[in-house]
Amino acid sequence: MLFKKFSYILYVIVLFSEIISVTIASASPDCDTLEKALAYLKGDVLQEYSYYSNCCGYPGVACDYGNQISRFKLNDYSSSEADIKSFIEAITDLNGLTSLEIINTSFPHGVVIPDSITKLKYLKKLTLSDNQSEDAESTIPEIIGNLTRLEELTLSNNNYVGAIPKFIKNLKKLQILNLSDNDLSGVVPMEISELDNLKKLYLKNNKKLKGYVPLNSNIEYCDYSDTNLCYLKSNRCKIYKTIPKCEKEDIINTNKENGVDSSTYESEAPSIFENRLIIACGGIFVIILIIGCFCICKFCLCKTTRSGVSVRINNNNINRNNNNINRNYNSAPTNTIVNKNTYNTYNSAHVNNCYPSYSEEAPPPYSENTNASYNNDNKSSDTYPLNRPTFPLTVYTPSAPPKI
Repeated sequence: MLFKKFSYILYVIVLFSEIISVTIASASPDCDTLEKALAYLKGDVLQEYSYYSNCCGYPGVACDYGNQISRFKLNDYSSSEADIKSFIEAITDLNGLTSLEIINTSFPHGVVIPDSITKLKYLKKLTLSDNQSEDAESTIPEIIGNLTRLEELTLSNNNYVGAIPKFIKNLKKLQILNLSDNDLSGVVPMEISELDNLKKLYLKNNKKLKGYVPLNSNIEYCDYSDTNLCYLKSNRCKIYKTIPKCEKEDIINTNKENGVDSSTYESEAPSIFENRLIIACGGIFVIILIIGCFCICKFCLCKTTRSGVSVRINNNNINRNNNNINRNYNSAPTNTIVNKNTYNTYNSAHVNNCYPSYSEEAPPPYSENTNASYNNDNKSSDTYPLNRPTFPLTVYTPSAPPKI
């Protein structure tokens, strides 16, 4: 009895605590801020949001233990009436936000980053990816350089143009930088080499990027495919697709645009000896490849000729009374004989140096066994040493000379 009372009291306490937590969450300042921000997106967003008593349960929202919003993600949203700039300005009032992602959206003016984003002092991850716009291209906002706590910055496929901004040097904690699938141009700034924590660098499909990528020994993965970039020979990152090594001219031009000494990375250019060695090795490789292919083809041809081959002579058409083979083959005998020329022709055409010639021997005489075979080494055997396919030899039957 006492146990049942204790269980009932414990149940009431747990239920009461849950009600209090939900009430606190629903009354949280962050929930009010989120509701205000969502109002700028128009559409049915607010109606969907009203279904949730706790903003921490809303799709794309994650809260910490104090019911403070720490992550927000807007994904797959499109509206011609939405004010995305005002939406982001309202989101920046979430002081505890550490991750902001806006992915695969479509707005009339694209995703515009307001200056107020610098209020997100604890932001570690910023992802603006695959966002469409009816306006012309825009450049990467310089204001992002003030988000010094960023560890991951993804600005891929947003139709950004212009050069990679040098503010990148301020992001000392940056580990992942993804600027792929834009229309960026110029050279990669030298400031990339100053990012000591950078592990991954993705610049693919920016066809106007050129020159070399400055060395950074901390970068483990990189993708420069579908660009005009080249890589220095001391580069250690794992390149996903083959891109050319930098020539001396590439290094000089990149140094000039970056405003650094022309001799920077000059030793990274391949020497004349290295170029000649590469050409020579390539030529040797091609020659070896050709010889190898020839030998393989020759071997396969001989093997194909060997496999499953036998010579059988059909004696059905040979005169059974002719037990002595005429080896002169000059005169036209009255008895039927096997045409030796046909026999020799098969040897020269089909064996062709892959096997020992056996054309010196004439076909065997008539045998009662119509499936008799000819053995060059042992004429008493019914099996020829080469296992060749069954075929009837042409039987030559001379005709009588014409009457005059």
